[in-house]
Amino acid sequence: MSGGTLQRKSNRPRIRRAIFPPSRGRHEVPELQPALPLREFVTSRQCYHVMPHSSKLVIFDIELNVTKAFHALVYNGARAAPLWDSKLRSFVGILTITDFVKILHHYYHSESVQLSQLAKHKIQTWREQLSESSSNRFVCVHPTASLYDAICALNHNRIHRLPVVNPVSGNLLCILTHKRILKYIVLSETKLPASKVDLPLKELPLGTRKGIVTVRRDTPIIHALDLFLTHKISALPVVDDTGRCVGLFSRFDTIRLASDESYLDLNKPIQSSLTQSSSVKMCGEEETLREVIVRLVDAQVHRLVIADSQQRVTGVISLSDIFNFLVLKDNPRYYPALPMDLASDRLLPVPEIRHCPDPKLDTS
Repeated sequence: MSGGTLQRKSNRPRIRRAIFPPSRGRHEVPELQPALPLREFVTSRQCYHVMPHSSKLVIFDIELNVTKAFHALVYNGARAAPLWDSKLRSFVGILTITDFVKILHHYYHSESVQLSQLAKHKIQTWREQLSESSSNRFVCVHPTASLYDAICALNHNRIHRLPVVNPVSGNLLCILTHKRILKYIVLSETKLPASKVDLPLKELPLGTRKGIVTVRRDTPIIHALDLFLTHKISALPVVDDTGRCVGLFSRFDTIRLASDESYLDLNKPIQSSLTQSSSVKMCGEEETLREVIVRLVDAQVHRLVIADSQQRVTGVISLSDIFNFLVLKDNPRYYPALPMDLASDRLLPVPEIRHCPDPKLDTS
């Protein structure tokens, strides 16, 4: 099933208001006060503030065919879709591009199942086979959780998409990303710490600088999939014979394999899957972190490749790295994510939020 928030009559027990405060309409959200320090800003702003006024959500039933599901992702321009279990009457995970990579990798190396048989499998089938799949755990937040809690959930669970769920109705409201949160911070004219953001990258302990994994245009797709899973990375800089960065092969590029069933031949070079969206966005060591943040927001990408004057790769900096550095580093306060408790079919309780400087935003 797809297209919009799922409306249903839920048999789940009512959740105590002491655990989850009632959701407020957007018209009741207090006026924002710009120019707050970053740490104070993200702890005083709720997920409601970042939610779009309208959006399209794609939701899949776990009984849906695997290839149809990924076809639907490509058709709708989506990178992830929450999974719904009709028997449990609850969300049980999220289908992501990472799952598609795992599926292709698993069936390619399987002796009992051929890739050509993938079209016969349902989402639930491979979820049972791949016990370590990220879709086996539904991580979410409620709309009145702070942005700080959302950032913690994203980074701690190493995910790029975080569903926002109404704790009373159980309806899915939207999906938050690092990109959306960072754009909101920039547009709100938040005071970023000058001692960090106005320094050049070469002076900051930020990003990945050692052990950068790269590929060439003639690298087989299956080898790239192996690198994604082995090194737990989401993108690979593509370099030429001189070491110059000429592109970026990301997990998102693999989803296009589903559109024409080209996944049946994973020995093809990655060049066949590179498109205009595979063009690499780069930055230099002399650029400040503030300039990098603006470029990330303008380009609407998750990462930049750090390169020298010869365009040779020296590192990679991602949105996760920036949030870890500016928000989470050396911060003793930490909230875990909110997993779905499948046994009781309800959201687990969360700690009370008592750090909001504005009493109007205190949801405890």
